[in-house]
Amino acid sequence: MIGGFTPDDFAIDTAAGTVTCPAGHTVPLAAPGGRYQQRRATFTGLCAACPLRERCTTAKTGRVLTIRPHHHLQAAARHQAATDPRLARRLPPLAPHGRTRRRLARRPRQPPPALPRHRRQRPLAPPPRQFRRKGAGPARKGGSYGDRRGS
Repeated sequence: MIGGFTPDDFAIDTAAGTVTCPAGHTVPLAAPGGRYQQRRATFTGLCAACPLRERCTTAKTGRVLTIRPHHHLQAAARHQAATDPRLARRLPPLAPHGRTRRRLARRPRQPPPALPRHRRQRPLAPPPRQFRRKGAGPARKGGSYGDRRGS
C-alpha cells in the first residue's frame, strides 16, 4: 500500500516474541513454522476500530506481519541504504510495488525474428488435382474426399 506503514514502522522484538504496531497495539509472535521458519504476528481483532487502519491495511480481518529469520539483518541493510549517501547514489530509486524505475523504463520485448524459410509453416491447401479421386471433392453432396456413398 503506497504511503502506508512498512514493517520497519512496527516495533519487532524477536527475543521477547512480540510486535507493537504504530498505534500501540502489542501482539505475540507465532512459533516459527513452514519451509523458511517464518513467524507471524496477526492483528486480527485490533484493526477494526483503529484510527490508523487506512494507513496500515486494507484487509477485512486486519494486518498480518510476517517476520523472517534474518529480519534484523534485512532491517539494518534497509536503514543503511536509506541513510548512507554513497549507497543512495548507486541504487536506483524504487517505484511502486518494489520495481526499480530502470526496469519500468525498459522497452518492451521485441517479437522473435521470423523463422528461416525452410521452417515456416505454409497454409493448408487442398491436394493438387492429379492426386484427387475422380468425382470426389468438397462440392460434392456426400461431403469429404473419397466418400462414395452420397452421390
